[in-house]
Amino acid sequence: MSPPAAEAVRRALLGAGLTEWFASALVGLYQDYRRSGTGGYAAQVAGTVQRLTGRPARSLDDLLGEIAHTLPAT
Repeated sequence: MSPPAAEAVRRALLGAGLTEWFASALVGLYQDYRRSGTGGYAAQVAGTVQRLTGRPARSLDDLLGEIAHTLPAT
């Protein structure tokens, strides 16, 4: 995320009511994930979700598609 994009996201998070610390931490975490790349530590897949829940992991897109009808419209 470029510095201007990171700042825009940070401002949006602040506008949504997050504290300065939390907004900056989320932006920093996202930037760290991006730096790790598609083969980095953040991209590694383990069997933890299935081991803990008994169900295979799924993508965020799949989850949101499943629950979208329960979320309030904006």
